[in-house]
Amino acid sequence: MKIFLDARNPRFNGSWTYIENLLPALVRLHPDHRYTVLYDRVHGPLGLAQVVEMVHPSLSSLAWIAWSHTGLPRLLKRGRYQIYHSLKQMNSFRGAARRLYTVHGAHHFVYPQLRPWYDGIYWRALTRSAARTSDLMVAVSESDKRHLEYFAGIEESKIAVTHLAPAPRFRPLDNWERRERVRRTLGLTYPFVLYVGRVDPYKNIAGMIRAFARLHSRRPSEHRLVIVGEKRGYQAGGVFALVQRLGLQDRVVFTGHVHEDLEVIYNLAECFLFPSLYEAFGLAAVEAMACGLPVISSPVAGCIDVVGDAGILVDPLDADAISAALERVLHSDTLRQSLSRASLERAARFSWERCARETFALYERVLSDGGA
Repeated sequence: MKIFLDARNPRFNGSWTYIENLLPALVRLHPDHRYTVLYDRVHGPLGLAQVVEMVHPSLSSLAWIAWSHTGLPRLLKRGRYQIYHSLKQMNSFRGAARRLYTVHGAHHFVYPQLRPWYDGIYWRALTRSAARTSDLMVAVSESDKRHLEYFAGIEESKIAVTHLAPAPRFRPLDNWERRERVRRTLGLTYPFVLYVGRVDPYKNIAGMIRAFARLHSRRPSEHRLVIVGEKRGYQAGGVFALVQRLGLQDRVVFTGHVHEDLEVIYNLAECFLFPSLYEAFGLAAVEAMACGLPVISSPVAGCIDVVGDAGILVDPLDADAISAALERVLHSDTLRQSLSRASLERAARFSWERCARETFALYERVLSDGGA
């Protein structure tokens, strides 16, 4: 089978985590096939053995769009590829190759008011267009699949689900020297509650900070709230202003994006707080659980698929409920230990090997029946 994998994704986020873990697992489990992978210039090739690796020469969005609808179809036709799977980008061309698109979230449909208006229009139109010309759309959670059916009008038979997973590095760590080095480098102090994710409205950072402020005013402690993730999200300025307004400058810590030592930060934290309004899958939650962290999350979208009954689920719009859940976890050793065990057991259900097996089965499916 000749397979072309479009891995362009010029940001370090959950989509890139999907790419850098799925590709090696896919090639390792199914080595007897011919793979070509297209990367972007930001990340460059992963250096996979027995794989043809290409790098798109431009970082211009206009160049990407133009080439995706002209140069890419010609490349696939010339190479006689049987499968084209885009792991992030969406196109709407037609051709002989069977086409699959992984969709990393239907939040543009569910919460359009929490994204720039032009961003929402673009992605909603592109998703619907890709669905019309593709053989299969791949969602990363059952909840997201239902949202794509309802909001985007995509037929159920045309959407498959493959769950993401924590990378092997996310696990309980006993390397105290490394833990202490990372803690000092980032200026973190014990104890702290952790959140990992981009500062964006649908992530509900403001609601989380308000809940933390209520807990601190009701039951003062040494706990801090550490927010790890890119700080340049949509309307991020309002979040930083809120911290100032609530007088939490010495209690809320923004580290910015961290990639290499993220597993260490999970191991340093006492609890993981993830009251998002929407998650396609909730990758940060499963990474935290794989490290044995107690998790407080939302009963929404992909968080349900990931956390299930292994964590505490609270209404993300109820700051008092979030605050009360935090108080329970932070002040009960017994509850934290119980949730930690449940987290490890739950996280063990997800693996990149399973994701790779299910992904390859989709290639066989669209080749045999045209995706129907």
